[in-house]
Amino acid sequence: MDRFDIVIIGAGASGVLTAAHLRHIAPSLSAALMDAGARAARGLAYGTPYGAHLLNVPAGRMSAFAHDPGHFAAWMERSVPGPAGGVFAPRALYGEYLAEVLAQTCAPPSRIRRIPGTVVGLAPGHGDGWVVHLHDGQVVGARAVVLALGNMAPSDPLRLGAEAPAGYLRDPWAPGAAQG
Repeated sequence: MDRFDIVIIGAGASGVLTAAHLRHIAPSLSAALMDAGARAARGLAYGTPYGAHLLNVPAGRMSAFAHDPGHFAAWMERSVPGPAGGVFAPRALYGEYLAEVLAQTCAPPSRIRRIPGTVVGLAPGHGDGWVVHLHDGQVVGARAVVLALGNMAPSDPLRLGAEAPAGYLRDPWAPGAAQG
């Protein structure tokens, strides 16, 4: 069984940013980023296929790193022609940025490793720490675990059930919700 100082369950935006900050503030710690693979570095918020889904704040205020507030804007200037810092960039573009942050976070000599697979169980370890179980039978040990599970499915705010009128969308993120 592989053992790590920290296991991060979830490789969306929160998991990636947690890993990136761990590498920056504690490079000697070993960490595993559990990655189900479907939307690594993007999650629900930054994995949208719609260019009209924009960030809530200007790109100049969306850096992954507080110590480098222009990081995202500089990345945009290198990656996309045109203005950067003051624009409300597409969320998918921010997902691409986070994917690059992830690649840099896990690049040698990093002690952060991506482990593909879906976590299906988490239990206290013998003595200290935790045991993480993956869908394929793999088991990983950790001194600490971070749950970066992302956005859960929204509840139905009106609780209309089958009585919902045509055009009412319970989940604005559901596939096809923006069609038509």
